[in-house]
This record gives sequence, structure tokens and C-alpha cells, in this order.
Amino acid sequence: MEDATASSSTHVVTQPPLKQARIDSGLSVSQQRVNKLVFNFLVDDVQCFSLVEQPSFQKLIEAISGGKKVMCRKTLMQGIDREFAVMKESVISKLSNVGTVCTTADIWSAQNRSFFGVTCHWIDKDTLEKHSAALACTRLKGRHTYDAVAAKLNEIHAEYRIQNKVKSTLTDNGSNFVKAFREFGVREDESDDYSDEVRFLDVGGLLQEDGEQFFLPQHQRCAAHTLNLIATNEIHKAASNGPSRKLYRSAMAKCSSVWNKAHRSSLATEVVQEIANMHLTVPSVTRWNSEFRGITKLAGLPEEKLREICDKLDVPRLHPQESAFLKEYTEVLKPLAVAIDILQGESKCYL
Repeated sequence: MEDATASSSTHVVTQPPLKQARIDSGLSVSQQRVNKLVFNFLVDDVQCFSLVEQPSFQKLIEAISGGKKVMCRKTLMQGIDREFAVMKESVISKLSNVGTVCTTADIWSAQNRSFFGVTCHWIDKDTLEKHSAALACTRLKGRHTYDAVAAKLNEIHAEYRIQNKVKSTLTDNGSNFVKAFREFGVREDESDDYSDEVRFLDVGGLLQEDGEQFFLPQHQRCAAHTLNLIATNEIHKAASNGPSRKLYRSAMAKCSSVWNKAHRSSLATEVVQEIANMHLTVPSVTRWNSEFRGITKLAGLPEEKLREICDKLDVPRLHPQESAFLKEYTEVLKPLAVAIDILQGESKCYL
């Protein structure tokens, strides 16, 4: 028996130790490839350009690329300028084959700096598919006067060679935009029909006028912004002057108290999350539909949970009449809120 065991053991094949495969075996990446990947990461994810100067980021790229270096900031900025020029020429080329377009323009401020944004939209004549392109996101220095706005918009249209293709430009109801198009834009009532009325113009006076003349397309006011203004101003006036004035003001004041507590305190946010298992929508000052969503969330809570939230946040409770008013408020104005959301959409923005 012992001989048999010994005999069998001599036939056991000894397996060589397994070698762990290395992830980087057989793989190599060029410096050009590393530069392209870093460039795309910074641009696509809107990262700070100073990231390439951070030692920890440089070590990370060197470690995972096999010792390749991160481009310097100067090289990065030169690459961005080149890519921007290529992209701009591509947009100009596309627009050269389009018959008519419309544009949008907007002005906003961030960190005490003003910006001017313009987008362009057109429909493919064969597929009827809508296409869009961003034309500008540039600084707007100085006062936002109507002539400065007109000059900037005219400059951007000319830069992309579409000044004779723009049928209308869409903006909000800001007074600077409204006056710019009133002074320099094509009016809706203007037509190609000739009138029998004879008008005499002082040609000499026109030739002596100083300053550059701007010619803007027809003006179209943003429907979503207009509906927001109606909801913000007109509904507030109607509710504040009618028989429900006192109920409207008290209900809105208590909603504001809840929102302010939730906005200013992380503890208050946790309380709402614990009780109602949701995050409250804190309204934006300039967007009525965000206020509507905030009211809808509060009005949709069960009475006992709403009372508990008010008690925990140390704000006045809503009376049953106020809760009933808020529910009716959301039911009546829901079509308006839905219309605004649709018109603000990126696609299928029509009623």
C-alpha cells in the first residue's frame, strides 16, 4: 500500500507558479494622445485651465500614462484658440448653406461681470429637423444701453455672415432690448407693398449724422418670459386685490417662511427630508414656475406632515383654509405652469 502511494505521488505534475498579468503590459500611449485626452477633459467638463498647473494632477497623468507630461497652460490656451477657430469656420460653413435663420440674444451677470450670449437656429429644408448653434458668449463692458446692445448683436450677426438671413431675433422683455429693436429693427407692420403716400426726407441731414447705423431684424419677445411676467405680476395683482386678498397674502407669507428656513439651514433641510422624504423647492426670484413647483410640493403634503414641518421649523402653521387655497391655486394655474415648462424646453417647445 505504501509502495502504491509512493508510486502515484511520483507521477504528480508540479504546476509552475502563475504570473499576474500586468495591466500596462503591451500598452503605450503617445504624448500627443495624452495632450488630446487632457484637452478634451478640460473643455468637455468645463474644468479650470489652471488644473494643468496643479502638481497632484501632473503626477496623476504621469503615473497613468507611463511618464508622459501634462501640457503647460500656454500650450493649452493655444490649442483652445485653434479649436475655436476651426469650430467657428465649421459653423460659418454650415450657415452659408442655410437660407433663413432666427437668433436669440440674452444678457446676464455673474461675479460682477456682464455677458452677452447669442444662439442661432434653423430648420433643415430636406428633413425639417431643427438645428442650433451657439454663436457668442462674450463680455459686455460698460453700460447696457440700447445702442450698445444693437451694436453688439449686429457685430455678431456680421461675424457669422448671417445679417441678411436672420428673419427675427428672440429676446426677453428687457427695456434695453425692446428699445434697441424699436430704434434699429424691422417692424412687423412694414411690408413690401408700396404706399401712395409721398414722404420727403432731409437727405442732407441724414448724411451729416454721426455714428454707425445698425440694422436689426424683426423682434420677437420670448413667450416663456412673457408668461412668467404675467404670472408674476398680473396674478399677484388679481389675488392681492380680490376678496381672497388676506388669505393669499397669509398663505404665501407662511410658505415663504418655510422656504427661507429650508434655504438657510441644513438642519431644516434634514427635518423636511425626515418627515416628508423630499427636498423642498426654494423658488427663484425671477422664475414664477419655480414658485409654483414649491407651492405644489407644500400643498401636496398630508395635513399632519405639513403641521409637523411647521412646528419643527418654528414657523406658523397653515390653517385649513390656507391649505385649501393653495391646492386650488395650483389646480387653477397648472396649465400656465405646464405651458411655461414646454416653451422653455430644448425640444418640442410648442403647444
